[in-house]
Amino acid sequence: MKIVLLSPPWIPLPPKGYGGIENIVYNLAQGLQKKGHEVIVYATGDSKISGELRYLYQKSLGIDTLLEHSYGLLFLNHIYHALQTLPPDTDIVHNHCEYFAMHLLDSLKTPFLHTLHGSFCPDSKKNSDNSSINTYLETLSLFKNHSFISISNFQRQGNPNLNYIGNVYNGINIDDYSFYPTSQDHLSWLGRYSPIKGLDVAIKLAKTVGKKLIISASVHAQRQDDFDQKILPEIDGKYVILAEKQKNNAEKSKFYGDSIAFLFPIQWEEPFGLVLTEAMACGTPVIAYSRGSVPEIIKDGETGFLVNPSDNDIRGDWIIKKTGLEGLREAVERIYSLPRDKYLQMRKNARSHVEKSFTIDKMVSGYEEIYKKIISKAK
Repeated sequence: MKIVLLSPPWIPLPPKGYGGIENIVYNLAQGLQKKGHEVIVYATGDSKISGELRYLYQKSLGIDTLLEHSYGLLFLNHIYHALQTLPPDTDIVHNHCEYFAMHLLDSLKTPFLHTLHGSFCPDSKKNSDNSSINTYLETLSLFKNHSFISISNFQRQGNPNLNYIGNVYNGINIDDYSFYPTSQDHLSWLGRYSPIKGLDVAIKLAKTVGKKLIISASVHAQRQDDFDQKILPEIDGKYVILAEKQKNNAEKSKFYGDSIAFLFPIQWEEPFGLVLTEAMACGTPVIAYSRGSVPEIIKDGETGFLVNPSDNDIRGDWIIKKTGLEGLREAVERIYSLPRDKYLQMRKNARSHVEKSFTIDKMVSGYEEIYKKIISKAK
């Protein structure tokens, strides 16, 4: 098959730091190429892939460009260029450029599909008036008959009326993450800094249980002041330590693998958390609020512990019966009190779970079958 992947123009492929969507596009392109498909990726000129790269913008525009009023036009220019230069013998176009591409793809004769990487669920913690979510939902309703792939079963709940033709979990390159059969004695948190990611909760938790927490935060310019005011004062060198950013996969693996547990107290409906699969790939159990897709990724009691967000927000009958911060505290204390053989088995379980369910090969095979299905229907 000749497959075209549309990637956002903000971050080059592969991303050097934060870049969830870009990681997925890069891994998908590499995996499809290895399986013998002809892959063309529309990204930015500073990207590096093994397939064919095409671009309008020589350099990635940067995530902070999203704050500019003109960012929508930049996005449209990027997609318009891709469709104007699309090879006539393309078998299928796979859109990872979210909502902007839908309007332009609507009249395309070549088969296409969308993978949306965000959440459609209204959430007061993420957006106080939910105006953005409502606009997204309105846009999706215009194109609900397009072909959509969900990245978790939970993601569909935000808009169950879309034409879903499959579910494909995001995958990671398992070889990029070394397995650590044992750990040191501290907790860890890693991710893009935002109130919805729950870093403040992780810090409060660590201080409540009296355990060391090492954090690695990617802070965008628009969040820097908030981070400086709310997080930096909490970094005391005793219970909370700010780590240097990891320069490569080996350093990232060590960051995950050295920790006794990875904390994920998210404050929104996460459609899919790549950091969960990365941590587990290194053998590190995850302690997380059971929001969004998290229960589809973490196996309660086997690869970590799930905690209901509050007494009024019960998502499942988990091993940990307490909720909220007290539930997280109980989960942390349980991890530290596990017999050594059971804890080490949990680390093995975590790695095996990722190997079975969340690899690039698994993801690529899932998309490959869906491509064939769409192309055959179009003939």
